[in-house]
Amino acid sequence: DTPIATGHLKFDSAFADLPQFGTTLRLVDDKVNVEKNTLKFENFEIYAKGNTPFKVNGTVDMNNLLNPEFNLRMTKL
Repeated sequence: DTPIATGHLKFDSAFADLPQFGTTLRLVDDKVNVEKNTLKFENFEIYAKGNTPFKVNGTVDMNNLLNPEFNLRMTKL
């Protein structure tokens, strides 16, 4: 009845344009694991300007697509 996704997402030249913040984010060409509809970020790197990435760790639980649950931490080194 309910689809269950398991595997991974792999980005290739992925960008997120955020005009309200005046920036564009570049996502690394790396995998995000998916286990039972939950995305698991483990030191996933996102770049704004410059060469220092933000590291993203945590989960996005998408078992309820109308109300996904986010538990993410973003740090800049």
